[in-house]
Formats: sequence, C-alpha cells, structure tokens
Amino acid sequence: MSFNLDFSIAFFLSLIVILFPSAWNLLQFLYYNVSDYQDIVKRGNRKKISIVTAIKGEELPTVEEFLSNLSTQSFHDFELIIVSDDEEDTLQKIKNLARKYDFAKVIKGNGKGRKAGALNLGVQASQNDTLLFLDVEARLESDFMDKVSLLDCDAIAFKLKVREKFKNQLERSYSAMTEFSMRSLFRGRSKLGLPIFPNGSSLLLKKEVLKKIGEFKEGSMAEDLEIGIRLFLSGIKVTYIQDPLIYTLSPPNVQSLVSQLSRWAYGSGELFSESFYMLGKGLRGIEGFLYVNQWGLYILPFFVLGVDLLIAPLVSPLPFIVSLLIYVSLSIPTIYVNRNANLSYGLPFYWALLKGYIKGLLHSKYEWKVTPKSEVRNAN
Repeated sequence: MSFNLDFSIAFFLSLIVILFPSAWNLLQFLYYNVSDYQDIVKRGNRKKISIVTAIKGEELPTVEEFLSNLSTQSFHDFELIIVSDDEEDTLQKIKNLARKYDFAKVIKGNGKGRKAGALNLGVQASQNDTLLFLDVEARLESDFMDKVSLLDCDAIAFKLKVREKFKNQLERSYSAMTEFSMRSLFRGRSKLGLPIFPNGSSLLLKKEVLKKIGEFKEGSMAEDLEIGIRLFLSGIKVTYIQDPLIYTLSPPNVQSLVSQLSRWAYGSGELFSESFYMLGKGLRGIEGFLYVNQWGLYILPFFVLGVDLLIAPLVSPLPFIVSLLIYVSLSIPTIYVNRNANLSYGLPFYWALLKGYIKGLLHSKYEWKVTPKSEVRNAN
C-alpha cells in the first residue's frame, strides 16, 4: 500500500509539472488571438541616434550590405559604431569598408564578455542619448530612422520580419515561426500589458535607462533576455511597436538553426536564477518567468512523461495517459495557429534544446557559433 501510495504521489506531482508547459502552449494560443494591436507610442522632438552593432567572424559582404542599407536612410542624424572582436587583418578590412560612410566608425573589441562586452564598449563610445542595438544582418526601410527619431520611450522592441534571401523551405518555415512569435509573444502580450523582453537585434534604449539598470551583463549568452529581466524588475516598460519594423535573416540550413536553438536554450537556462526573482512580482512576474524559461518548458514534458511511462507498469498506466492527454490537448491550439510553419520538429531540435538548456542551468562551457549569413551546400 505504501509503495503504491508513493508512486501515486509521484504521478500526482507529474500531473502538476505537466501543466506548466501545457499552460504555456495554451497561453500562446490565447495571445495569438488577442484583438488587433495598435501601437500606442509617445512621440516628441527629433533625437540623434547612436546605432551599436557587435560583430565577430561575419562575412565582409554582409557588413558592406549593412553599411549600404543604412546609407539610404532619409534621416541622417545618426552614428553607427561597429565593435569588432575580429583579428587585426579582418578588423582593418572592416575599417576600410566603413571609411566610405561618414556616419560609421569601427572600434576594436577587447575580446571579453562575449557580445555583451562588445555592446558595452560601443555604448561607451557613443555620442547620443538614444541607443539602437542592431545585428549586422538587420535591414531597414529608408524611413526607419526618420520614424524612430520621433519616438520618446524608455525602451522599445521592434517587430522582426524575415527577409527573403535563401528561398528554401527552411526560410519559409522560419518566417512563419517568426510571424507567429511576433503576433503571439509580442503583439498579444503587449496588448495584455505583460512584460516585453526585447530581441538584441531590435532594441532601442535611452542611455539614461541603461545607466539606471546597469550595462549589459558581460559573459551572458542571452544578453537581450537578461537585460529584459532587469528592465522588468526595475519597473521600466518595454514598448513593442510594429511600425517601423526591422528585417532579419533566417538561418541558411537546418544545422545552423539547430545551433541557434541550442544557443537560445542555453541563454534561457543560464538565466533561471535571475528569472526566479520575477516570481515575486505577481501574475505578470509569473508569466514573465514562464516566458524566460520557455525553452525548458518545451522539453520538460518529455522528461515527465518518460518517467511516468517507466513506472507505469509498477502501478497503473492511467496517470501516464492522463498526463499525456493534458499536454497534447493543450498543445493542439498552438500547433493549429502555427500550422503554416511546415518544419518538422524532429529529434535534432529537441536534443538541441535539451543540451542547451541543461548546459545553461549548469553554466557549463559553451562555444558561441556565428550563424552563417550566406547559403552553404546541403542547405535545406
């Protein structure tokens, strides 16, 4: 009796645990179906802008395209600071490219603190009070800076849209997933007044805000998610807007996507202890905690269901079946609204999330791999 009781308790606990990822899936469906979102953004006088971009190991044509794209802006009162952690010969080539553009300057990174360390160097070198953080693959429409110069918010997260370059199935799927994320996790959550966690490739901050909460946390794998946590804990609102938007890039092949997913999952797991403080901020904090740890939630059911399945023969298969039904039934709405992302989430994807998140939890050594910006052989 005691033996069966112990396992019954274990099953009951597994049901509770399975509810967290199931609830997160259901929440994404609800966010997706929130009524149309309209930007409510405070505007003021025009402001000069400092763009900060950190690079390492990027292809020179990508850097040149980035510079060329910025040169088409109708608003010209901005500067671009590229912080390069590349070797001296590559750094010199990047400087030669930047000399063609009077708004750009290149400084050498110190090789410390990963991307966050480079961003901090860029901020220190900036001349303006409005900071825009972009990745080198970002592309902007010609009126982007003109619109942004009038915005008057402490922090802004911009909509990301995947631009066509590779024209393959992976790009189409990645584009659909990005659209789902923007509509559900940004537009929907913003409509409901939930905390917005910016992408590092589409973040605007007032310099005074950055001084208040402290610089980017050097060494952090997900420096954007980490600073999003601090913004929330400091009571600073991140405003999400859809216009103007920023065009980004899909990974060129499955291998690159798997590597990227692993890095995101690592960054999520690495911030578990920091995100734990959000639980003391009420329902918004609890929801924010789920957001930060979503990559762990995606793989949690497989652990729980696996344990249930192993011990089911010792007691009864019913709790396992119930756990499975709860998870599947509450996942169906999210699968339905994301049906256009025709990407098969096979073992490599879940294995990448599993390894990345656990390594992040353990703060294990992790090698940062730059996502390729050009198509390679065997691209899918």
